[in-house]
Amino acid sequence: MIRLPKIKLAKRERFLLLGGGAILFFLILFQLLSYGHKRMETRERENRELEKRLEEMHRLQNRYLILEERLKSFEERMVKRPSDFTLFSHLKDLASQAGIVERIDRLEPQEIEISERYGKSLVRVKLRGVTLEQLTRYLYSIESSPHFLEVRRLHITPQFRKRELLDVTFEVSTPFRRKFEDFP
Repeated sequence: MIRLPKIKLAKRERFLLLGGGAILFFLILFQLLSYGHKRMETRERENRELEKRLEEMHRLQNRYLILEERLKSFEERMVKRPSDFTLFSHLKDLASQAGIVERIDRLEPQEIEISERYGKSLVRVKLRGVTLEQLTRYLYSIESSPHFLEVRRLHITPQFRKRELLDVTFEVSTPFRRKFEDFP
């Protein structure tokens, strides 16, 4: 066993040494507690951020499930659509049912690519000299069709000479599924 030499210190020196040792001890203790507190705050902040991310993931998961359900419903309705369905001919048929086929000035078909699997069939319709009742009947038959028809950009202008007759332009669109051989 090693023996340390005894150092004789005056009372005042012992008091200073003990006081300095106590201050050093408390400084080291304060540093350790401060470091632990900072780490704890960092962990709490990280936990809050992770909880926010988790909530966002749950929200996105719910949205994904809703969209997936809508896609299934859409696919089921697309399968029920006749394979020879064309928007152009369907709009002509609806116009003849509404009694305005002779009022059609122009039907301009167009196809728009949405994705690899889906496209959008669009027809610009221009009608001349229709009454409000005929227009309402025609638009209702389009909107209530089971083929996902959507009317967009509806412009109605009364004729100059006969104010009860209307000139109307609008677009009708419907999505369609591409044939399997069209897929890349």
